[in-house]
Amino acid sequence: MPELTQYLGAIGVELTQEAVLPDLTLLNQIIAAHLKRFPYQNTALYIAGTKGVGQRTVNSLTADALYTQLITNKQPGYCFQNIELLAWALTSLGFQVNRHLVKLVNKLDDQVAFELLSKEEFSHECLIVELDNHQWLIDTAYANNSLRTALKVIPEQQHIGQEQYRFIFDENNFYLETRTKEGWFCLYVIDKQPKTKEEIQVAHQNLIISPKKFPIRDNFLKMGKVTDEKRKTLVFFKENKQGFFKSINNSYYKNKAVSSIEEFAIIAKEKFDITVDDEVKGLFV
Repeated sequence: MPELTQYLGAIGVELTQEAVLPDLTLLNQIIAAHLKRFPYQNTALYIAGTKGVGQRTVNSLTADALYTQLITNKQPGYCFQNIELLAWALTSLGFQVNRHLVKLVNKLDDQVAFELLSKEEFSHECLIVELDNHQWLIDTAYANNSLRTALKVIPEQQHIGQEQYRFIFDENNFYLETRTKEGWFCLYVIDKQPKTKEEIQVAHQNLIISPKKFPIRDNFLKMGKVTDEKRKTLVFFKENKQGFFKSINNSYYKNKAVSSIEEFAIIAKEKFDITVDDEVKGLFV
């Protein structure tokens, strides 16, 4: 098991003994540092999707394995990997952390067939921290749509900086939406019921080995990073071997077409400090 001090050093957080109090200030400090240190990439997922089901490897979600991958080897991960490392760290700091499974939506609210979502499978994980008699949503692993701070799980609309969010509730789920120029945009649906580590592992394994199609595994390479100022994403599609790079800084918006896997690799290194190796490039030849 890695030492908590090693993780804190890796994300650039120094804490005195007096500062280690599981409060909202510390929670948001850890979230910001974790986001800054670990960009998102789905490369391992994509590689798995190119193989036959029997040839796919399910990576470990233990703290040791994740520390080695994300910190020692400097290989950013996808949602389950990023979130599970954060869950271990927050628990070690004394926070009451619950794991929740998520179904991705990514549609304008008026285009979502909510009654059909029950048929979708879980492909994402987020955390709910119990603090000050409230629940706080944590998601540092949703690529360019990750949350910059903890978000209180309440019916009222909320802001994180200039960004606006709201939750919609039903008996078994709550839905996270964000305000866009086109209207309210549903990011995903969260199962209200907390999950055990074992249940998370089952969902993670299903995402890797299920023969069912998952866009995040089967359709494209994706990288994402969120800082205090910017949201950046880089995508390259399997079908047409084309992609894009987008960067949003408050009102400033940059959109650049990516025409080859070589160009994708250059931007990945320049903007995300992620190396795209020859194995990955070869998948698009």
